[in-house]
Amino acid sequence: MTTQWQDFSYTSVTGHHCWGYHAGGTRGTILFLHGWGDHGERYRELGEQFHARGFAVVLPDLPGHGRSAGPRARVERFSDLVGDCLRILETLNITEPVWLNGHSMGGCLAFHLALQYPERVKGVIFNSAALTINPAIQLWKRMLSRLLGRHFPHLKLATLKQAWMMSQCPIERERYCSDPLIYHGKIEAGTGLELMNANGYVADNMANFRHCFLALQGAKDALVNPEGPERLHRIAGVEGAELCIYPEARHDLLHDLESPAVMRKMLEWMEDQCPALP
Repeated sequence: MTTQWQDFSYTSVTGHHCWGYHAGGTRGTILFLHGWGDHGERYRELGEQFHARGFAVVLPDLPGHGRSAGPRARVERFSDLVGDCLRILETLNITEPVWLNGHSMGGCLAFHLALQYPERVKGVIFNSAALTINPAIQLWKRMLSRLLGRHFPHLKLATLKQAWMMSQCPIERERYCSDPLIYHGKIEAGTGLELMNANGYVADNMANFRHCFLALQGAKDALVNPEGPERLHRIAGVEGAELCIYPEARHDLLHDLESPAVMRKMLEWMEDQCPALP
């Protein structure tokens, strides 16, 4: 079955005109939440596989990302992104609880949305999710980021993502570097502060997380803390929650050498959660 993607637009909490792709289905809705600097179109391949199994799929570009308007890759308030998710669902008239598939920052956003609006979420797939602060970032750098983030929020600090961090595959690294919809610039101090605070919220509330989830993580992820999903799996105590670690994988699991196995696991897990009608 060929997926017929439809464009949709929504107005963000901050008033920006934003875009996304949507394909209808009858088996439940999966809302994909991309990472910082990323965009929804990169998840089309997986979205098409879910759609072929009867799921409705939503691939939004968050404000300031991809085709959506707004200062590039700026996150003024992480809570606005939670509100944007609700606006996306309202725009598409999706009233039933949805499944979330969140990558990196999108995984952190999925946690916030599920915890704050549990009635809107059925379950979550965490894909290299940014759930805790990466200990590889030295303490003095984190303290400096907090100071600058409060007083100079739009000051550009450093390039957060480098191609070698994303994938073992040279072809995928080249695609990443040449994608004009990906933000390749430096992170702003205020955005860095918001992301760290969002991670802190997750760390403080893991014991309160009650949704079923699948967490997938590359052991050689140099961008987010690989221990975050493991800690959530250990602390949350959700029956049926699963954790999959890929020993050689880096940050971008869906565009790495292990991507076929990762996609297969996601599809199998969703099949188990939502058995097809006879």
